[in-house]
Amino acid sequence: MKSQKALIIFAIAAVFIACQQTSGPEDAITRKEFRTISDELEELYRVEFLPQFRSNTIVGQISSYDTTGGNNDGFSGMYSYIRKEDDKLILADLKGPGVINRIWTPTPSEDTIEFYFDGELQPRIKVRFIDLFSGEIYPFFHPVAGNEVGGYYCYVPIPFNKSCKIAYQGEIMYFHQIQ
Repeated sequence: MKSQKALIIFAIAAVFIACQQTSGPEDAITRKEFRTISDELEELYRVEFLPQFRSNTIVGQISSYDTTGGNNDGFSGMYSYIRKEDDKLILADLKGPGVINRIWTPTPSEDTIEFYFDGELQPRIKVRFIDLFSGEIYPFFHPVAGNEVGGYYCYVPIPFNKSCKIAYQGEIMYFHQIQ
């Protein structure tokens, strides 16, 4: 019993130590104010960065959850967008600087998704929604994009300086999470 308690205490202490921000040159990536896609990709492949705390960072999520507290989390598409603009459903309208680190859905479609950056009038990224996860369209390749148990995922970092608006050209968007 004592050895189990000691092991638990050791594990908790190890997690706290691993989460402490270092001050060496190897930590320069996590201290940059404006992050690039290279910065974000380096954090994905350098496992030692995964448990590090990112200071001055706000983490948020936009999803299809039922904001009334009911159970209509994407089933009807009622809560899957924040507004309509012409024939598009606006899924997110983010103010920056920031990085989209994860997009998830169990229901990708053939409809188009568009990413508008920093007030641009034309989308810089415009692909079929399924192609964010297919591994066939650059830069959305395996292993940072794909389909496994639990749905379709995209961990390709999408940085922006001032804003990022995500528009969906389809009749209905079902379940999704954008972080």
